Amino acid sequence: MEIIIKILWGGGKWIFDNFFPDWLRDWSNRRKRKDPKIVLEHRAKMKKEIDEGFYKWHKAGNTRDEVIIRDVRRMDNYPDIDTSKKGISPWFRAGYKGLYTRGIEIFLSMPMKVFQEDGKWRVTHDDVDGGTLAFQVGQIPFDNIVNIDWNGDEYYGYPHFYCSFTNKKQPYEKIVYCEICKTHDGKGHYYPYLYNDDHSMAGH
Repeated sequence: MEIIIKILWGGGKWIFDNFFPDWLRDWSNRRKRKDPKIVLEHRAKMKKEIDEGFYKWHKAGNTRDEVIIRDVRRMDNYPDIDTSKKGISPWFRAGYKGLYTRGIEIFLSMPMKVFQEDGKWRVTHDDVDGGTLAFQVGQIPFDNIVNIDWNGDEYYGYPHFYCSFTNKKQPYEKIVYCEICKTHDGKGHYYPYLYNDDHSMAGH
């Protein structure tokens, strides 16, 4: 009886993994409750590793804060690019912005114009009076970061972040808008969040 149960369980899992749509599998994964202690330990471990990793990265003379974001479920697709498939690529290069409370932030766009409409910040492709230059920034929580290869490889010598793409097939928990502002000395930039009139963070 035990053997039959194992066979049925294994067969059911294989069907679920191979034939059920990604959104249903992602929903199922999010429903699985993890031990809060394990979650906390993972977050602390990732925060410490990322802090120390970029410190060493800069100390080694690297000035380009770029990373490769890779879907851990599709890691063997790298470095191939399949433009025939819809949805987010299994890997992509992005600029590293820094840490936020729950994870890391990466730049997802070139500078773009955003403007306010009915109290909400929205992207525009037109030259609108009063528009503001901003970046789209993706927030990837520590919970979605599985592993980091700081050395890169022969294709991209940047840190490779292996992530779970479990938020609507993406690694982000939120995409926000950050204004592009010059520092007081005019030699650098900083990127504060844009907020809607209702104090919610602009983005989606």
